[in-house]
Amino acid sequence: LSPLPSLMPSTSQSPSNPVKIEENTITFDDFEKGPGSYKTGPSDAKLIDPPGSEQHTPGGSTVISIRNRGDANEPDSKSSFYHKEDHDVSSYFDLHVQFYFLTPSDREYKRGQSFILEASSNSGVYWTELQRWTMGDDIFENDDQFCEGNAVIERSDIDFTENFRLRFRSNASNDKERLYIDDVRFYGYRQDKTSNPSLSPLPSLKPSAIPSPNPSVSEYPTRHPTRQPTRKPTRTKKPTLVTRETRKNSKPFQMKLWWKKGYRWQGNRLETEWCMQCDDKCKEGADVEIKKCNRSDSKQRWVMKDGKIMPHKKQDLCVDFRDRRHVTLKKCRNDSKTQEFDFGCNDFNTKGDRFKIHPQDDSKKCLTNPHHPRNNEQLEIYDCKKADKHDTIFWEARSKNFWKGHDISTDN
Repeated sequence: LSPLPSLMPSTSQSPSNPVKIEENTITFDDFEKGPGSYKTGPSDAKLIDPPGSEQHTPGGSTVISIRNRGDANEPDSKSSFYHKEDHDVSSYFDLHVQFYFLTPSDREYKRGQSFILEASSNSGVYWTELQRWTMGDDIFENDDQFCEGNAVIERSDIDFTENFRLRFRSNASNDKERLYIDDVRFYGYRQDKTSNPSLSPLPSLKPSAIPSPNPSVSEYPTRHPTRQPTRKPTRTKKPTLVTRETRKNSKPFQMKLWWKKGYRWQGNRLETEWCMQCDDKCKEGADVEIKKCNRSDSKQRWVMKDGKIMPHKKQDLCVDFRDRRHVTLKKCRNDSKTQEFDFGCNDFNTKGDRFKIHPQDDSKKCLTNPHHPRNNEQLEIYDCKKADKHDTIFWEARSKNFWKGHDISTDN
């Protein structure tokens, strides 16, 4: 008997007939003109324009809001939204789901509550849990900021049939706890239809030496469940948001207070680029301040190691908030919790995404400056809500093309 064929195309194809793999978007919905590919539950899922959505929503002002606790065994769960039509995924090697989510601070999920991504291979008759995001995990943080969520669906998780659907379901405890979801992209990888080699991603389970007059049952999709429904995933996966740059040593970077059109720091509608800098030649005990960005100033160069921030030239010193309100440089210590930071759901990155800087054990506090920024102002550990009110809650970082520090017109 021959072994089961691989689900991925063979790399031994003739160079003259290479196999091409294409990425194909199956559905994408930003909900600006309605639920699109999805249907919302009868009572606890609906389209809304949340307050401040023009600032926070990635794809516009409209999101789908889900609340309460939905029954996993209900095909039409009230606390969910789901594909209203079947999608044929039988030709795909693997499937992916990308989306953005937010639990608002005034209607936040409680610790331990979650939302769930499910799939059905039989038109929604039964649902299989694929992945779960839980409040309180380090990857799910309530900070009024949309986080990116990602899931990978493999053939070992669920049958890839012609009757495939996705569902997002709330698992909160009451109707006051809300979750907003936006910009849902469902896509996968399959053989490019223009490729010459004829490859089928569906393996045959029949012995190659003993032909069968009847097709294998598994070759055809079915509306009947192939497994019993369960509230628990058949295969546990860690929810994925973004690659964590903070868990590895970073390249030297410059870090600036994030700014956007509409901010009026000190009454000025023009941006002044304010960067994080250490004072007094970055010696031990030096204050950590904000100053106008200067791409040539080495005191504005930092590195990241295991959640610690340190001057590039003095990597035995770490940014320390031992005094809580005053941030200084102290000798790095492996056991010091006052030198360890988290960076919200977007995590630290040098790709241009904004992020927050929290003490690792307190997501309600942020590294920022009091009120609107001024030159030589010392950074503090401050209440995040106050920092948000003053438009100084976010940061961004670059490891190249450093900021000069000049004023930029919002009209440009």
